[in-house]
Amino acid sequence: MPQRLTASASDSDGAVRGYAWSQTGGPPVDLFDADQEEARFTSPEFERDLVLSFRIQVTDDDGATASDDVDLTVNPDFRRVRVEDGHVYLGVDALKPAGDYFEFTLEADPLYRFTLRSFDANVDVHLFSAPERTPETLLGSSTNPGLDNDVLFLDRGSLERVYVEIAGEPLVPYSLELHAPSEYLEAGFPVETLRLPGSSRSGPTAQTLTVGNVDRDPEGEIILAGLSSGPLYVFNHDGSLVPGWPDGIVNGSAYPSVGELDGDPGRQEIAAGMGPFVASCTDDRLALDGDAQLLPGWPQTDCTAGSTRPPRLIDLDGDGIDEIFFDDGEAFTASGAPVPLWIHDRRDMGEPSFGDITGDGEINVVFSVYTQFNDIEAYHLDGTMVSGFPLTMDPAPLLTLRGGPVGLADLDGDGDQEIIRLRQVQANPSWQIVQAIDGDGTLLWERESEGGVPTLTMPSFGDLDLDGRPEILLQTERYLNVWDHTGAPVAGFPVDYVVNSYTPLFDSSLPLVADVTGDGWPNIVVTTGRRLQVHDRRGALEHSVRIPENARLPVIADIDRDGRNEVVVASTTWNGYPEFLYTVWVFDFGGSNHAPPQWSQLGGSSRRLGSFPAP
Repeated sequence: MPQRLTASASDSDGAVRGYAWSQTGGPPVDLFDADQEEARFTSPEFERDLVLSFRIQVTDDDGATASDDVDLTVNPDFRRVRVEDGHVYLGVDALKPAGDYFEFTLEADPLYRFTLRSFDANVDVHLFSAPERTPETLLGSSTNPGLDNDVLFLDRGSLERVYVEIAGEPLVPYSLELHAPSEYLEAGFPVETLRLPGSSRSGPTAQTLTVGNVDRDPEGEIILAGLSSGPLYVFNHDGSLVPGWPDGIVNGSAYPSVGELDGDPGRQEIAAGMGPFVASCTDDRLALDGDAQLLPGWPQTDCTAGSTRPPRLIDLDGDGIDEIFFDDGEAFTASGAPVPLWIHDRRDMGEPSFGDITGDGEINVVFSVYTQFNDIEAYHLDGTMVSGFPLTMDPAPLLTLRGGPVGLADLDGDGDQEIIRLRQVQANPSWQIVQAIDGDGTLLWERESEGGVPTLTMPSFGDLDLDGRPEILLQTERYLNVWDHTGAPVAGFPVDYVVNSYTPLFDSSLPLVADVTGDGWPNIVVTTGRRLQVHDRRGALEHSVRIPENARLPVIADIDRDGRNEVVVASTTWNGYPEFLYTVWVFDFGGSNHAPPQWSQLGGSSRRLGSFPAP
């Protein structure tokens, strides 16, 4: 870092004839122009509180001399970083031996959260109001030992800049994240999952988040799977871990659902599939209680690539205990036995949806089959096919359409549910086809969406205008599409999200429908890249909350039982290593007396039945 030494001298009876600079203390430096009034040198970089001592000797025209000593304290070289959109993320390969230093230019947000992650050594963070690191300028320090994150909160006040020192074991990697948390963020959040080996999230999108009540307190719990090596986490409504979790059983990326599996009315249980796996014949189907213990009869082994979507849970026989349908159509009782009279050893059926498509008051099981023609198959509970099915929509093999899971909703108000599914032209994934099909196989209408998604998901449903007829919602890479029950676009839609570094193309969300503001009307909630977006029923944006890194599939539930629906979001964070973490965020947008959510997560609810309303 270039430095300058300047001297000033005068002689009352003559003139100053010479200057001589010399160093008397500190690490040696090379002095340039040492015989001039102003000398130059370069101080060692990244040294903290570096004191260099110099002497200046001045000679007049009579040969008389005078000298003076000066001590120079050299501040470290700060790396200058500007906060943009309330967030900065820095991944550093190696901490310098004398520490790292940053100068952050802040935005107007009143509160900032600093998170230092370094999992292999003790590394500390210190905040200062000025480049000079003194007790007077120290704003705060965090020195958590070992594997814990160091977290500091900064009340910005009138500060426009803050200076950060990272100190600790040399050469270790770390990351530093600066985030302006939302005023709607619940106390105790965000919380992070553990760092475990693995370099991927596994599976399409991030369908690993759900909410249920799996312990014996009245509040809800957040269930979140880890990365490609697991494990499964259960967090309380306040961000603390439920005792016994994370579990020691789930050793892969798991996709959980919640239902009633043991007849104990005091709590729910978790069913999960794991995958995808390269190896076959893995114990990849699980059922666990709230104490992280396997239920009798589990795990089950699937000799395919495993699961990439959550199972669906429904009480088919009326005994108060759910049956479990995995994403290849295989069905099990809660004890792990195959469901009697059901179809087994079909690997092309995908996950079903449950509803009454025939109007006889009985539940039907409906699949979009992963075959060349994307047949729709509908079954009675005894495993027999519904009359008129299978339904082949595109008999021409050259029409290369592939279909995703179906959804069921009563569009025309006649008491039986119609089938709604998405289809995609493989040669042109930039748009989707939305099809509404009657229970007898008649195509009612077909619409093209604005935008496409790389992986097919299912539509969402909600009665946005409270007229008793559902709307159909679809989020694509850039747009939020909404149609009414006739297939007509709803006024105010599609919503076009401007694609930039804060809302990049996204494929890991879907619209949720619930009152989250307390005005008595349903809201539409989605994530878009690094934002959580809350719209009113007409598409107007009510809240746009910044979330660091990639916000994934959200869930809506009143987890603290305060009468308000919270929005739960998992985001992925890079910690300076080639590995990912999930971070859990919970937001409460206020109001009171929220109605129960209409479509709270993938599949509509924690049982993921794919039907509106749920049977």
